[in-house]
Amino acid sequence: MEKYLQHQQELHHVFIDFKKAFDRDWHEALWLTMRKYNINSNLISVIENLYNKATSAVFCNNNIVDWLRTTVGVRQGCLLSPTLFNIFLKRIMTDALGDHFGTVSIGGRSVTNLRFADDIDGLARNECELASLVKRLDKALSNFGMRLVLKKPKIMTNSKESSKKEIKANGQILEM
Repeated sequence: MEKYLQHQQELHHVFIDFKKAFDRDWHEALWLTMRKYNINSNLISVIENLYNKATSAVFCNNNIVDWLRTTVGVRQGCLLSPTLFNIFLKRIMTDALGDHFGTVSIGGRSVTNLRFADDIDGLARNECELASLVKRLDKALSNFGMRLVLKKPKIMTNSKESSKKEIKANGQILEM
């Protein structure tokens, strides 16, 4: 961002977090994604078996009243969970931005986003590009039963001109 400020170039960010991202992975889509990325089929089978046998207990008055099969989400506290989520997130980002070439350059490389865990910083040189990035990401997320957290997405810019474009996700205007 400092380089863009030094050269008086606009840089726009949208900070995105996923609503309960680790609870929303769709297992079948995760297995298909792992196969798409040519992950060893034996490893996929082991992980599938681990997840197919996953159950959750329903407690009432300190007693287990029911057991339910878990069909969404990654296992809390499991060492594999962050990796599985990152595989799934890569698929979402590829689907959303695969043919989108960003205009932001970092170290001579075109960059559309920066990611850490379930947080994404979408980058654009202008508001129209940023709006397109949000729209593409929102659509890709909805294809997998996920959605943007509307309380958290924030837009930040170094532009000296006031924003004229409304950027929306799930029909709601994102906060500047």
